[in-house]
Amino acid sequence: MNKERKTLANSKMPQYKEVDIEKVYKEIDSGKSIVQIAKEMGVSRQTLYNRHKEFQKQFEKKEEGFSLRNRLLESTDPRAEYIRKYHPEYLEED
Repeated sequence: MNKERKTLANSKMPQYKEVDIEKVYKEIDSGKSIVQIAKEMGVSRQTLYNRHKEFQKQFEKKEEGFSLRNRLLESTDPRAEYIRKYHPEYLEED
């Protein structure tokens, strides 16, 4: 095996790490820092920020003319349930 193939075979490809963003939000609400949470979950601080951004983008999309409020009220997604429970200010009418 040539040198480049050995290096490639031994290198670790970056992997997408799943993060329970609901758990992250609960930990933040309980007073932990992002750095502490990242260490406990075995991910980088940047990974937590990236997952938060992804989570936000899901709710920013306007699908079939529904407002964010309506989608949060109608969704059975656990993340929407979390927002309904811990962040009711997002459900207030404009």
